[in-house]
Amino acid sequence: NNIPTLLERMNLADDRKTLIKNCSKGMRQRAALLATLVHGPELLFLDEPTSGLDPAARAEVHRMLREMNDAGTTVFLTTHDMSEAEILCDRVGILDQGHLIACDAPESLKLRFARNEVVMRMADGRIVRTTKDAAGATVIAEALTTGACQSVHSVEPNLEEVFLDLTGREF
Repeated sequence: NNIPTLLERMNLADDRKTLIKNCSKGMRQRAALLATLVHGPELLFLDEPTSGLDPAARAEVHRMLREMNDAGTTVFLTTHDMSEAEILCDRVGILDQGHLIACDAPESLKLRFARNEVVMRMADGRIVRTTKDAAGATVIAEALTTGACQSVHSVEPNLEEVFLDLTGREF
């Protein structure tokens, strides 16, 4: 990556001569990330890389990290934002009180804690809940066959819910 391209991608090209002490927190965060990317590292450790960034800058950082990873860079990322981990990570390690309590692909972690539930929204506005088994399949098939069902969704947790289940913490 060349510096002018990185400055443009990080929306810092117009501010390239601004002293870092005069930059906003978001600008400093983007400049620090740019400094780590300029050498095209094979291994990259990032601690909360999108902290303080607006949604557009966050999305650009996510795109850049995915591109680097696709090109072969191994990225270790610490974040408290489970949606960010779900979007960016091939594997997620969950720490609790300094101990690694789970490590797996995000989808595998979510499936491990999936509920045995299917939710249907019916044409008349009702919500019907059933189970993921033969009895539930009969209920779903009848609703689909009669046209009474508008949508069917299985119920899986997000990574935040998995974290809370694993650590026993509540909000």
